[in-house]
Amino acid sequence: MKKISERRFDMIFLDLIMPIMSGAELFGRIRDVDDQVPVIIITGYPDSELLNRAMKYGPFLVMKKPFGSEDILRVVRDLIDRNSS
Repeated sequence: MKKISERRFDMIFLDLIMPIMSGAELFGRIRDVDDQVPVIIITGYPDSELLNRAMKYGPFLVMKKPFGSEDILRVVRDLIDRNSS
């Protein structure tokens, strides 16, 4: 959160399951600071209650684990294309 408060990010990749706080909770805190930054939530549990909780904070993309570098590049390109339009 400190880094997110200190600077602007073009996009954020956020794991859903993390120690200390969930990705859903962190997503809500990110939205409090920046409601426009694209967030990509990565998870091995796409049908989880945590993912449902994250939805209340606004739109995001989901990447299901496992994924490879080509998947990451595709998501980044898609976000760039959306912002260029």
